[in-house]
Amino acid sequence: MLPLDPNAQGRLYIRVIAAENLDFPIDKDGPIVKCALSDGIQVQESQHSAMGHDIHFEHDFVLENVALSVDLTLTLHAMYAEDMQTPQPATSKRRPKRTSFTSRAHDDDLARYINPQDGSLAQTRFSPGAIGVECINKVCTASFVLVNGWYRPVKRPGTSMFLGKAKRDMKSLVQEKAVGKITMELFFIPQPSSKIADLPMSMEGCEHAVNMQRFLSKVWQAGYMSQLGGDVKSWRRAYFKLKGGQLYRFSDSFHSPRAVIDLSRASGLVVDGRLVVDAQARQNLMTLVEAQDPNGILVDNQGNTSTSTIVSQATQQQIMFEQQKLFSEMYAHHPPLSPSHEAWDASSMDCLSTISISQTTTTTADSTMNGEDARLPAESDMPSYGVKNSFQLRFEDGQIIDFFTDSLDERDEWLRLFKAILGRVPKMPSWLA
Repeated sequence: MLPLDPNAQGRLYIRVIAAENLDFPIDKDGPIVKCALSDGIQVQESQHSAMGHDIHFEHDFVLENVALSVDLTLTLHAMYAEDMQTPQPATSKRRPKRTSFTSRAHDDDLARYINPQDGSLAQTRFSPGAIGVECINKVCTASFVLVNGWYRPVKRPGTSMFLGKAKRDMKSLVQEKAVGKITMELFFIPQPSSKIADLPMSMEGCEHAVNMQRFLSKVWQAGYMSQLGGDVKSWRRAYFKLKGGQLYRFSDSFHSPRAVIDLSRASGLVVDGRLVVDAQARQNLMTLVEAQDPNGILVDNQGNTSTSTIVSQATQQQIMFEQQKLFSEMYAHHPPLSPSHEAWDASSMDCLSTISISQTTTTTADSTMNGEDARLPAESDMPSYGVKNSFQLRFEDGQIIDFFTDSLDERDEWLRLFKAILGRVPKMPSWLA
């Protein structure tokens, strides 16, 4: 990765997980606490949570157009229930209005740690730049020390209330005290364009994008099969790898990828003359979910806006839910192969990229399929009909590709994967590709 300019602008996601090991005297009538994040220009606040030695916030902040070098301040504010006023908006262009905590005399020990001007209980200052590249396009977890520099020492019995000026000044100098730690997750997208429609709206969206990237980079199955269709005009046995949502065919002599079948364009899986997966129906369902969402706005390359299919949070949540089911199913029932299967000669990928590409399904040097060749045959005319351990992939433009394996067990392994993947292949977000 190239060095990133620390002053480069981007979108910063911060999830405050919890304040932990808080060293305060706490009783059952303690205050409620919120956290506020400030970049010196605007302040964002979380909801209030009950006071405790561990406070779980699980709150997301999103900062637009900031640099990793930005200095951030996160403050815990305490408030007693009877001191609560009308809630302020979650984001403000100004600093929080100062409020007095002298409306009633709180004589508990915790009150000594609360700043009477604004209710500050603890604070930390940090810069995401201290973490560096660890949070660029990936989730990283960090903990920072919480300090309190305004606590009031316990008054000792018999201490005179009338002190000289020098002694009063000395008393006013309070050393910062470590009172716990705050744990958070950070995710930074450098220089995001305002015209990118699929930027995540929350840390959950960031995590989902990373899961998509991980899914698409894994090799889920590898082995020999025989193929007929696509660029292959007669049965040909070859070595295949299923990586993410793409099926690679390798050459016999150099074991380098020579063709790729894009399973995101598959419309169905046929086994023994029966349609066992209607991938098109799955895709149509997601299209319907997207089309019903009226809140998405897409900005095109000319800056014009139109109805979008993948922008609003409701749509993103439902799409993420469907894709997360795929990730969970794959990792639980079809664990990926060892990392050794994921690597192949980079020069072979360069070779693959120079081969002419069929518009929908295959990449090959001698692809000559046309609309006449691609028409869907009747079941009795299927090349694989009656072939032992065979199955067929159908594609959205009518193309068909037949396969058979050396054994029934091998076919079942491939079928389990295709049944899980077809119609649900995630698309890599444009900002992460």
